[in-house]
Amino acid sequence: MLRIIATTALAFSLLSLGSAQAEDRPTLEIVWPVAGSVIELGNDPERAIGVVVRSNFTLLPAGECDGVSQCGHVHMK
Repeated sequence: MLRIIATTALAFSLLSLGSAQAEDRPTLEIVWPVAGSVIELGNDPERAIGVVVRSNFTLLPAGECDGVSQCGHVHMK
């Protein structure tokens, strides 16, 4: 009986280890404009330009991640 309890406890502990997953370190890369490019500034008051980024996490507006750990937003200036 003790052996069955020990085996069951070991099985449950291994199941809980299997569900734990390591998360990759967040990365963010500007893919456009490419490094060294000369980009004309916009005509708006902030003289904004478009930027394209690549990331390994979800990008959403601030406050929209609802507890998702691999989620965030970006401020650029």
